This record gives sequence, structure tokens and C-alpha cells, in this order.
Amino acid sequence: MMTATQFIEKLESTFNVKTIQPNYETLNGWNPLILELNQAHLVRFISRHGYSGNWRTAKYSVVGNRITFYATVGDDIARML
Repeated sequence: MMTATQFIEKLESTFNVKTIQPNYETLNGWNPLILELNQAHLVRFISRHGYSGNWRTAKYSVVGNRITFYATVGDDIARML
């Protein structure tokens, strides 16, 4: 099992995203995780998942080029990206 810090570092390196709000509690659903995506990645994400909704444990919304995940299990974020 990865720590939250390791997970966020892996997200940033694997998916070329910028973490706006990392927090060790994020992956347990206490605080939102906010990621900033480049335009191409954002378009792909929206075409697959829409601007907001639920997917498994991931509750999310897209505003501008940022995605906010709420009450989320880390593995589900990685699967969505």
C-alpha cells in the first residue's frame, strides 16, 4: 500500500498533472484532491467521464483545467486518469 505522498508523486509523474491541493487525508475522503491537467489530458478526461459525477468511489467535478476529487479512493483516481 502506497502512502498518500507516494500516490500523489506517482500521479504527477505518470499522468503529467500538477497537484494543487495534496493532503495525507485526501485519499481517505476527508479533503478534496485538486489536480491541474494540460489541455489534451483534460479533453480526454471530460470525453470519458464528463464534467462531474461519480465513478466507483470517485466523486469529481471539473472547473477550468482543474479536477476536484471528493471522498475518493486513490486507485479509482488513477483508473480514471
